[in-house]
Amino acid sequence: MIERLIRANAGRLQGLYDRMPRPVQCLMTSVRGLFLTRIRYAPEMYLLLEELLLHEDLSAEQIAEMQAAALRRVVAHARQTVPFYAAYPSLNGRPADELKQLPVVTREMVRSDPESFVSRDVSAADRIRVATTGTTGSSLKVWYSLQVARRSWAFRMRQWAWAGAA
Repeated sequence: MIERLIRANAGRLQGLYDRMPRPVQCLMTSVRGLFLTRIRYAPEMYLLLEELLLHEDLSAEQIAEMQAAALRRVVAHARQTVPFYAAYPSLNGRPADELKQLPVVTREMVRSDPESFVSRDVSAADRIRVATTGTTGSSLKVWYSLQVARRSWAFRMRQWAWAGAA
C-alpha cells in the first residue's frame, strides 16, 4: 500500500525530498531502498531466477521453440489486453518470420497516446510509471508492472552470476 502511494505521488515527494535537510534526505532514500529491496528480492523473483537458470542447459532447438512459443503468447496477450495492439495480426506460423511483418512502433506513436499501450490486465494501482532518460530524443513516460520489475531483476541477477558477481 505504501509503495502505491509513493508511486502515485512521486512528483510531489521529489519536491518535498529536495527541500529536506541532508539527514532527512538520507533517511528518505533508505526507506525507498527498503521498498525497492522488498520488490527486487521477493520470493517470486527467486522462482523466476531458478527458471532462467534451468534454461541455460537447453539446446539451441529447444531455445528456439521456447522463444517462438513465448513470442506467440506475448502477441496474443497484447492483442487481447492492450488497445494499441488489438488490430495486430496473430502469429500462427513461424513467429520470427511473421514478426518482420508487424509495424514498427515509434516514439511518436507512444507519445501521442501512451494510455493505448497499457495492458488492461494491470490495474492502475499496480502500474509503475517511469520516464525514459531521453538520451536518444525526448523522454517517454511508460508503465510496467511489479511482475515485469521482478522478471527484469531476475535477468539482472543471472547476468551478475555469469560475471561472477552474484
